[in-house]
Amino acid sequence: MLPLTPSPSPVLPASAASAATAGADATRGEGRETTREPSSSSPLSPCGGFAQKRGQTPDPLRLVRWFALPVGGQSPFLGKAPCGGGTGGEGTWISPTSAWAAILVLSWTSCLAIGVLWASPGPQPSPATPNKAASPPNSDGGSEWGDHVSSPLPEYVTGDECLFCHRDDFGNRWAKNYHQRTVRPAAADSPAMQALAADPDTKSVVSEAAYLLGTRHEIRFLKRSNEYGRFALLSAAYVPAPVGASRRAHGKLIDAKNVSWDDQKFAKSCAGCHTTAVDPETHAFSAISLDCYACHGIVDPQHSKETKLVAFGKGNTDPPRMQLANCAQCHLRTGKSKKSGLPYPTNFVIGDNLLRDFEVDLSDAALAKMNPGDRHVAQNVREVLEGKSATTCVSCHDIHKQSSTKHRQVAQGATCIPCHEPGRPLSKPTKYEVHSALCEY
Repeated sequence: MLPLTPSPSPVLPASAASAATAGADATRGEGRETTREPSSSSPLSPCGGFAQKRGQTPDPLRLVRWFALPVGGQSPFLGKAPCGGGTGGEGTWISPTSAWAAILVLSWTSCLAIGVLWASPGPQPSPATPNKAASPPNSDGGSEWGDHVSSPLPEYVTGDECLFCHRDDFGNRWAKNYHQRTVRPAAADSPAMQALAADPDTKSVVSEAAYLLGTRHEIRFLKRSNEYGRFALLSAAYVPAPVGASRRAHGKLIDAKNVSWDDQKFAKSCAGCHTTAVDPETHAFSAISLDCYACHGIVDPQHSKETKLVAFGKGNTDPPRMQLANCAQCHLRTGKSKKSGLPYPTNFVIGDNLLRDFEVDLSDAALAKMNPGDRHVAQNVREVLEGKSATTCVSCHDIHKQSSTKHRQVAQGATCIPCHEPGRPLSKPTKYEVHSALCEY
């Protein structure tokens, strides 16, 4: 074994050299003699570090001794410290087994420290103020409400991306859904386009009419604009034959004299409810017709694992007033935006407080002036806001299936009266016509 205490002489005596050589042969399996020349005055001496002559064979055991030295006292690995550290200069010996055990302990400790530092999450940022574009709560009561009125359009997942995963459950019937057909390409063989081509006063504009707006009550003709997200609206309109009329019944073209294209009317009257993501400043739309975003809002990427994260998703527990606000943004047609003055809310996103920006009169006097269709919607909104009912549009209407089967399962209430007068059988609802000054029919 190797002595830790150096000889006073710069060169080891023969007997010590023989012992050192034997120790070296025993521990390293080498027949070479290694000369060590530590100096107590050097910072790399056994008392202050690890000295090695140029050309010397490195001795890892000496490095272990240096690391294992305590601050002037006893070492748990080496026993008594060299250079008289609390022992009066008494020599201390170390076995190869203890040295390699020290190396293993030091290596294990280093790995453990590195692992802890690597796994540490580091300093965590303090919670930031929510970004307005990411549905912050508003200050008008109800921390669940968002507010995007004064914000730019948020980023959202487009319907094409949604239908990639939902191609089997919704995609196979979405093309025929009324919400998807609020604006649609103009088919040349459609009754509206045939009427436009047959009239001498309008046949000159047939080639320009690329899209149709509306379905049952009145159909308008749209032309592509040179500006992004805009349509021009033709002054002429097509009125389809009444629902349930004979097959021989035909619709008719109205206002066909002196037709012209209006570049502003669609953006300021129609875009908010017939297109998706209308810019609050330019009134340009992002997508033709109603995309998934219009009803489902900003969708959490994790919704594929947790469907309740999506508005109207399975397991979602949004309160009735939040669900109703989503439908009312378009079906409550008698209001206007405080910010823009236009007849549709400004930058509404599902989860926002609709009536913070959208002004509408829900008084008894105002409801009495409405046609039964609009009064039905307004009455429902008022009941939910007053806490008198939890019935919403989706309680009766299945939007994706375009079915009102659930309608017959809902309990009766004031919302039902516009169609079902008290004392009359439920199977005989009141017949009425829907008119709208806003939509001009």
